[in-house]
Amino acid sequence: MSEKKVRITKSQRFEDIKALLTGEPVTYGTTVDIAVTVIDHELELLAKKNSSTGDKKLTPTQQENEALKEQIVEYLSTLPDDTDGVTCTEILKSVPALTDFSNQKVAALVRQLKMAGRVVATEKKGKSLFRMA
Repeated sequence: MSEKKVRITKSQRFEDIKALLTGEPVTYGTTVDIAVTVIDHELELLAKKNSSTGDKKLTPTQQENEALKEQIVEYLSTLPDDTDGVTCTEILKSVPALTDFSNQKVAALVRQLKMAGRVVATEKKGKSLFRMA
């Protein structure tokens, strides 16, 4: 007859690891070698999870927004260097692809560009002015 293999849950394994560290008796037969293997496996899973966050595919709306942001950057790059910048309303009127969108949408796109360090904002007489970084 074959012996029935008992599966140990992750929780039970960590209880054993805790017992190993505190010098208490181990309940489920975990050794130091097994503990190291379990911890290495968990670290691999964490590394895999963290590395995949930057590789996620953009949604269609995000892809469209990236194209719009590039057009905003192109427009801002044509401004003279001595200018204080332009408002979101001016960007909305000057970039043909943005004519169907609201001022709030343009403000959100410009804010994303600002957070990425591609655009700088200055305030003059209560208005936010944007130009290339």
